[in-house]
Amino acid sequence: MNYWRLELVKLFLLLGAALAAGFFFGEVLFFLTLALVVNIAMHLYQINRLEAWLTKHKTEKSLPIEGLGKFWSSLIEPILQEDKKSLTSPVSLREETRNPLIVKKKISGQAEIGTLVINEHNDVVWCNEAIEVLLEFSYAEISSKNINGIIKDDQFSEYLQSKNYYRPLRSKAPNDDKRVFEYQVIVFGEAERLVIIRDITQLDRLESMRKDFVGNLSHELRTPITVIQGYSEAMLDNVGDVDKKWKKPLKQMHQSAIRMKNLIKDLLLLSSLETETPTGQRDNVNLASLLSEITGDTQQVFSKKKHQYKVECEPDIFVTGDRGELYSALSNLLSNAAKYTQKAGSIQIDALASENYLDVEISDNGIGIDSKHIPRLTERFYRVSESRTTDTGGTGLGLAIVKHILARHDGELEIHSVIGAGSRFVCRLPLSRVTKFKSSSGQDFQESLTDASSAQSRASL
Repeated sequence: MNYWRLELVKLFLLLGAALAAGFFFGEVLFFLTLALVVNIAMHLYQINRLEAWLTKHKTEKSLPIEGLGKFWSSLIEPILQEDKKSLTSPVSLREETRNPLIVKKKISGQAEIGTLVINEHNDVVWCNEAIEVLLEFSYAEISSKNINGIIKDDQFSEYLQSKNYYRPLRSKAPNDDKRVFEYQVIVFGEAERLVIIRDITQLDRLESMRKDFVGNLSHELRTPITVIQGYSEAMLDNVGDVDKKWKKPLKQMHQSAIRMKNLIKDLLLLSSLETETPTGQRDNVNLASLLSEITGDTQQVFSKKKHQYKVECEPDIFVTGDRGELYSALSNLLSNAAKYTQKAGSIQIDALASENYLDVEISDNGIGIDSKHIPRLTERFYRVSESRTTDTGGTGLGLAIVKHILARHDGELEIHSVIGAGSRFVCRLPLSRVTKFKSSSGQDFQESLTDASSAQSRASL
């Protein structure tokens, strides 16, 4: 029943009685005001009773709901019914939240993605209904069986064994080469793992279309931009024969053509890095020689800024990888440092080895970057500010290219920066990529690190 209508009728009756009394005694305004005050007082009284009921609810001094009146009791009664249902459930919410497995099963059971729970032996202990559709197995067929026997994919087996789950794995579906799955493993409990499987075939197809579109468009644009650049260069070479009013537009056209050409070049490079598998080229790249070459090229391009460059790298460090890609990555970082460092500033390049990684650090004392921008710097076309990109002629793709190249070399990029104090970009490569290192005593790189660690341990003792 709509009790609010009953309350409205009561209000109108009260106001009617007050109006009649007001006409009788000649004090209409007084009686109407008195009626409203009485009505508000009654509701405040009811609210006070409701607050007392809520405070003492589920205690030994619990108030009867009927005492609140029909209007308030009609509002409270549905809440009480839901409360009783939750109290009569077999497992209370508090008990469920104490058991992470129950919580994960309840969440995963209602998800649209496939979910498996495996134990320390990689045996399946639970799965949701979606997994049966994705893998075309029933729960009875996969229960207590090893997951490697269900998902027959070498890439997935290596991913599971690596225990390096911070990044999801994309691979062809084990039962259909035309479908693409994404696997993500989450560790919980002492030894159990949650394996999440999503069918991303449509997403993968859309990404491939986007990459192909960007690559094809860049190829088509490269020819007309080259023509524009060529003609503008020819006209600038004979700028004395050109009307004065066209000199500035010609220079701007030429600069824009160069910038567009650089953008297309970066787009093509990024597209190839995204779509093509790593070349597998395994050059033994002398790091010191590579850094020296990149520094010389950058110094020549930014000669007017008169930067001070300092390179610290052992002469016999060799990195396994694609020399062209490594040159592109480090050159991008060094060019960025030069662009955003004031005249006569200093730029430092260091190659530092630890027990697990080889870090190539490029530091400067330039303008720096606000920390809020750092997580997004490797996104395509992300701009800290329009003025920075316009002034330096950047394409907004450099750091995205660096990130992809390092990923293809099993590495990663770290960025540290402080406004006004400069920036530090760290190219972190796994030690497995360092193939040679001969010290003055002829020791291998790995042996040198082992000896250094032993010396530090003895010193600490």
